[in-house]
Amino acid sequence: MYWTCKFCDKTLELKSKYTKSGHLSKCKKFKEYKKNVLTEDLLIEEYINREKSAIEIASNHNLDSASSIIKLLKKFNIKTRSIKESKNSREKEKRKNTNLNKYGEEHNFSKNHPSRKKWEKDLFNKYEINNIFQRIDIIKKITDTKYKKGYIIPREYKTDKLERYLNEVGYYTNLNYFRFYNDINPDNYKRGHSTYHLDHKVSKVFGFLNNISPEIIGHKCNLEVIYYKKNLSKGVKCSITIDELLQRIKEFDKLKENEEFKN
Repeated sequence: MYWTCKFCDKTLELKSKYTKSGHLSKCKKFKEYKKNVLTEDLLIEEYINREKSAIEIASNHNLDSASSIIKLLKKFNIKTRSIKESKNSREKEKRKNTNLNKYGEEHNFSKNHPSRKKWEKDLFNKYEINNIFQRIDIIKKITDTKYKKGYIIPREYKTDKLERYLNEVGYYTNLNYFRFYNDINPDNYKRGHSTYHLDHKVSKVFGFLNNISPEIIGHKCNLEVIYYKKNLSKGVKCSITIDELLQRIKEFDKLKENEEFKN
């Protein structure tokens, strides 16, 4: 059995399972490809932001296995997903394909899926409702969980004071985003509902609940542009602590003073 390298077109006899990896470790064209294409930024974008598997990335770049991608992830200190996490992802995709083939629906919560029709019927017979999220105990449990995790603001905080606070944060956010655009969005990502979002590392909700100045929450050091799925999963959680943010602002101000002094 023979195998042809897609980078240098060299054909090799597959004497063992290590033939491919052994060749790639010496292939000059593959080394150039890794250096110029398989960069740290690309892997972060594909593996972390877009949540593609190492196998998918390898396939997209003409590699027969994911081993080279895994090695690069480790080289760049990019945290890899555990076997359990990867397995869950594969099983989720497998369930999706099975449902599509059998029922033409992606999952069993889809509107026309047979299993959904069955439990909707059971819900109606037992509770006279057609959606499990209409049950009072389920609504209370979901709401309590969201409060505890900080995904939503408690009703008692939803006042004019909160609206004024968010407006002030918005003012400083927009001001700093356009003023320091190249620092906040160096890759010039196009922002949109389903593309990239402008994120506050220390969230606006945290800032409001802890009486932090809107100027600090809207500061350049607290802004970043991230992939929309990552931002939606983050919700109102903070990706850094308030102490880390204050330290970054302090370092930024110090650097700014030094530049002004030189000028």
